[in-house]
Amino acid sequence: MQVTVHPDYSTQSHYNDVAVLRIERVRFSERVQPACLYTKPRAPDSGMVATGWGVTDIDQLDQTSDVLMKASMDQVPLSRCNTSFTRSKSRRLARGLQPEQLCARGANGIADTCLGDSGGPLQTLDRPLGLYSIVGITSFGQLCGGLGVYIRVSAYIDWIESVFP
Repeated sequence: MQVTVHPDYSTQSHYNDVAVLRIERVRFSERVQPACLYTKPRAPDSGMVATGWGVTDIDQLDQTSDVLMKASMDQVPLSRCNTSFTRSKSRRLARGLQPEQLCARGANGIADTCLGDSGGPLQTLDRPLGLYSIVGITSFGQLCGGLGVYIRVSAYIDWIESVFP
């Protein structure tokens, strides 16, 4: 496997939190299918799904899920997210949330990604074609069940395609 981390990524910030993995072989099946990269600049307002094997109980941070979990997600405007995240005055968000990032919360107000879900997909289903598109990549968030921040895939299409032309 070959891993290429974005050249502007730093562990000191939450920006450019994206990498591309090249896997030699994938065996597709009914449960393992390819996904498209979402190229539209604006993500859907609703109907997105985040998946992962992360923590499912905030009181048990050392226990991750044995099964793939999913949560229906709705987009939250960056301005609203920025207000929420700037209260913490994190150095890792010195410039606030940027257009390359996407903010979302559980459609039911509770479900969310959590610790251990980072790097997983935020996806949408293209109903006419039956194909999923990766809208975002789980990056970080508030405590599980709050606002989550995802890397907006459409902002990195040129870089992704330059890594493995």
